Amino acid sequence: MSREAGLQVKLSGVRSVDDARFAIQCGVTHIGCILVPGSPRQATLEEAKAIHDEASGSARVVLEFKSASRAQILEACKKTGCRHVQLGGASEADVLALAKDKVHASRVYELSVTTVMLPSQKPEATAKAPSLFILGQSGTELTFPWELLGENAPAFTFIGGGVRPENVQALLTHEPWGLNLCAGVESRPGFLDRARLEMLFECVARRS
Repeated sequence: MSREAGLQVKLSGVRSVDDARFAIQCGVTHIGCILVPGSPRQATLEEAKAIHDEASGSARVVLEFKSASRAQILEACKKTGCRHVQLGGASEADVLALAKDKVHASRVYELSVTTVMLPSQKPEATAKAPSLFILGQSGTELTFPWELLGENAPAFTFIGGGVRPENVQALLTHEPWGLNLCAGVESRPGFLDRARLEMLFECVARRS
């Protein structure tokens, strides 16, 4: 399987056009707008649409859901113009059903600190519909055992959960296709810490 050139970086939990614009200038390739009710990072459809319009041609905007219905997902895509979504709590069948509607769905695989084997990805991840491996214990600085990634992490897979400037170089030794950022570059949930995002990209540049 070929690997898309260049490290992909997704910033999750973006709610403002200004943060999206700054992130793209730093090198972020994917902007994640969380549409999970009750999340402290939940964006409105209006915010997601504004971010999508701003990022068009510069970065891919991904609508992030958890246990949402197909109808809810399609309605959000229609109102925002986004055609890429990320699905927590979804099955292979859910992903394939959305593909029939020309929506590129990324499946989330939640791992734990005691994980001993990487999950089998179904359906197979692609550049348009990459997978996400993330620690299923949110709000901590813990990570799943990155050593399981080996010398080359799975293609077309974002690695997330606890990624921050202080540990990103350790993750980069596994040659990941993509990084998923969130709390590690925030001042508080839903608010980007621009200095920390710049610091992370400086760490990435030193590794290059």
